Amino acid sequence: MRSLIIATASAALVFSAVAANAQSPQAEPQQPQTQQQKGQSGGAPMVRGVNVVDVSELPAETRPQVDAAAAKAKPADLKNLRASIDKSPEITKALDAKGAKSADVIVANLDQQGLLTLVTRKRG
Repeated sequence: MRSLIIATASAALVFSAVAANAQSPQAEPQQPQTQQQKGQSGGAPMVRGVNVVDVSELPAETRPQVDAAAAKAKPADLKNLRASIDKSPEITKALDAKGAKSADVIVANLDQQGLLTLVTRKRG
C-alpha cells in the first residue's frame, strides 16, 4: 500500500484548491481515475476521486506514520482543513458514505492522479 500521508498543514493548502474546484465534475466517491488531468500547469491536481479510510483499517506498519503526521498537525491547520472539507459536497458525501464527518479527518493525501485519500479517526 502506498503511503497515505501528507502532513495536515500541507493538506490545508490542497483543500483550498479542492474548495475552489468543488463545482467541477468529479468521479464518484471510492472510484478513483488513473488518468492524469490534461492541461495541468504544475499546480495541485484536480480531485477526481475520494477515498475515505479509518485509521483502524490501515496496515499496522502504516499506523505509526499516520499517528506521527496527525500529532504534528496544528489545531488551526486542522480547523482550516475541516472547513474546506465542509465546503465540498463531493468530499462530504464520501465521508457520509463511510459514516464519518470532517471532524474525524486527521490526515489527507492528494496524489498526482487526483485521488484524495482522507484518513479518519472516529471520536468516542
